[in-house]
Order: sequence, then structure tokens, then C-alpha cells
Amino acid sequence: GGLTSDEQAAATQLFTPHWIVRNMVENSLGRIWMTLHPDSRLIDEMPYYIPTPEGQTDTIPEDIHSAQDIRFIDPCMGSGHILVYAFDLFCKMYEEEGYQTSEIPALILQNNIYGLDIDHRCYQLASFALTMKGRAYHSRYLRKIVMPNVMALQNIDRDTIEASGSWGQKSLMWQFENIDTIGSLLKITPEECAAIHVDEGSLFCYNQKILKTQAEYLSRKYHCVVTNPPYLGKGLGDELKMYIQKEYPDSKSDTMATFMERGLLYSTENGKLSMINMHSWMFNSTYLNLRCKFLENTCIDSLLHLGAHAFDEIGGEVVQSVTFTLANH
Repeated sequence: GGLTSDEQAAATQLFTPHWIVRNMVENSLGRIWMTLHPDSRLIDEMPYYIPTPEGQTDTIPEDIHSAQDIRFIDPCMGSGHILVYAFDLFCKMYEEEGYQTSEIPALILQNNIYGLDIDHRCYQLASFALTMKGRAYHSRYLRKIVMPNVMALQNIDRDTIEASGSWGQKSLMWQFENIDTIGSLLKITPEECAAIHVDEGSLFCYNQKILKTQAEYLSRKYHCVVTNPPYLGKGLGDELKMYIQKEYPDSKSDTMATFMERGLLYSTENGKLSMINMHSWMFNSTYLNLRCKFLENTCIDSLLHLGAHAFDEIGGEVVQSVTFTLANH
């Protein structure tokens, strides 16, 4: 049977050391900003930033013209550690663009930061942490609060799905019934999302809205995808195992590699994918096709091979880890 949703969440939560969070966010979000504004003073506040090598130009997504345009997601957000640091960096970007302190927190939470998880407690923590960030940045923020764009993915019952129109094959409906274990690995196209119908007068209206919102988050493209994904090679529940084997044959051995593939699908053209995971994807023959796929479709901006002690400061397990930033081109 494998792990239940609650057990899966508990078994895969690993706190990310702060310097690794900074390294990932500074080399994805920070790199896009420095390419957009080469003279920005933000570089002085990013100790883990790795500049583009001399003689090379960095290409960023075409639809980014200002801070407000950048969409940043952590699809396995946990308690929001990565999103909270991204919030800090976004604040500095908006400041450079001349926005007033009072407007900045709401603008960031409306436009820039997105997060997903399968654990409702994580969602509550992340939502609270981002709200408190807004309050710390501007003392009167809580008077006109904006709900952060973070969400705990929850199963949708079949009646609600069927009442929402004939937008997907039966298999896609089954996936939404089991989203509490498949989580943000679930693939849905913008066309499928657009076809989901919410009937305001229906008994199912409330659940249909949840279904539609989940589909929107899962089908959208993001300019920065930054995460510490779950590491789960054994103990997968039947639904998750079946889904990964069918949809991700090149990375099915461990969810931490599956999230590399899914991260690329979340990413816009020329977007950035930053992760920390175990280094086995770099060497094991199991991941040969995955390596080929990444070498053909992405450019490695930076890669730090950390070895066995990256999580020592938090008393973590000894995992051989690597953190990297890839550009989706």
C-alpha cells in the first residue's frame, strides 16, 4: 500500500539550511533581476550570487519588464522557507523601482509568490510566515491584508469533477481524486484548465472553485521554480507510484528526480529552475535518459556538489547532495 498522504508528508519534510535557500533564490530570481538591471545595487546584498561568466550573455524570459512581472513558485513549499527569502529579495527589487513601502507587501503577494504542498499544516505555516513578512516590512500591512497565493492541494470528489464539464479524460479526473499524494507532480494543460466549468448556482460550486484554482496553479508557467523536493524512492502509495511510472519514466526511481522533470514543465522558456536534491541523478545509470534530457534542453548556470554534510548544521541525515540552477533553454 505504501505511505498515506500524512505519512508521506511527514517522511519527506527536510528543513533546508538558510545558505542553500539563499544560494538557490539569488541565482534564479537574483540572476533574472541582474540581467534585467546590470547596474543594480542588489548584487551587494547577495553573497551567494554567481555572476554570468564574462563574454556570455544571459537570456531571460521575454515577458519580464519589471519586478511585478516575475512569477516565482515553490511546488513543495513546506513551511515556506524559500518563499519567505524570495519575499525579502522582491522587496528590494520594488524599492529599486521606486515603489512606496506601504504598497510593496500586497504587490508581492498578489503578483509574485506562489506555493504548493500536500500538507495542510505546511500551508498554514507558509501563509502565516508570508503574512508576518508583510507585517514586518510595513507595520500597517495587516489593516488591508492580501491572502498569499499558497495552497494545500486537496482531493476533489468525483461528483464535483463530473459536474465541472467534460474537460478531461477519465485518467485526469482520477488524478484530482488522489491529488493529496500525487501533489504538484500532477500535469494539467492550460486548455484542460480553461475547460473546467464553475457553476455559481450549483451545490458543487465551492468545490468546483477549489478544483479550478488548483488546476490554474498546476497549469501555469513560472519564471523561477525553486524547491527542496521530497526524497522518496521507496514506500510510494499505489496512486503516486502508478502516476509516476506512467508520466515520468525517466525519473521514476525517486521523487526528488521526478520533481526535476516537473520543475522544467513549470518553467517558462528561459526561466530558471533551482533545486537541492541527492546527487544520484548525476551518476546512476537509472537516470541516463534524464541526464540526456537535461543536457539537451537546459543550460547549467551553476552547480554546487555539496557531498555528505550539507544538512549537518540542522542534524539532518547524511545525504550526498547537490544544489543547482538550470536555465530553461
